[in-house]
Amino acid sequence: MMMESNQLRTHLDALPPRSRTAFAALCCERLLPTYQAFQVVERAGSTSVLIDALDAIWAYIGGATLSSEAIAQLQATCEHVAPDTEEHTSLYAELALITVSAICLTLQTILDQQSATAAEVAERALAAVDAYLNRVADPQLTVHAVNPAFDAWIASAPLFASERQFQQENIAAARTITMLQDHDIARLRAIERTRGIQPFIRGLVKNEMPER
Repeated sequence: MMMESNQLRTHLDALPPRSRTAFAALCCERLLPTYQAFQVVERAGSTSVLIDALDAIWAYIGGATLSSEAIAQLQATCEHVAPDTEEHTSLYAELALITVSAICLTLQTILDQQSATAAEVAERALAAVDAYLNRVADPQLTVHAVNPAFDAWIASAPLFASERQFQQENIAAARTITMLQDHDIARLRAIERTRGIQPFIRGLVKNEMPER
């Protein structure tokens, strides 16, 4: 059975701080390919900046110290490569903005150690799926009134349900994250980058990104 938001918060409350950050980071890994798609489609942004931030987050999860000054600098650097959605209007610009926000919030979990902040990252991951489905599946291309039936369809769509399932699996992984070796962490990160919206794997965007 998939978790709803209140259940997720309960599970996050029961995790130690580094595990909450790990949960959020796993959600971010799943979002990262949408930012990569933005960089390819819009010829803007810098995925490497976000990867550097995620690398620092995972180092913290593994036991490294990350000062508040370093966190603030990483957040500022990430925000610098966030798309201006007035200048960039593609679907992937919207998703890229969500990705940057999620990574900045994940950095914030290191500072405030609050389960509510980690839960916000989960909501960003769901918001990305919602935004994607709204843009690609809505039969009405022009601005129109909210359609409750369409919104209900999105909430039950396989891609949306999969995101909730992934979050449940991420909670389970986060419980044991501090006991894992570096190669186990690398494998988890790689798996998450093959899940979710996946514009490259689905063939929606030509993969012109250098692997890293």
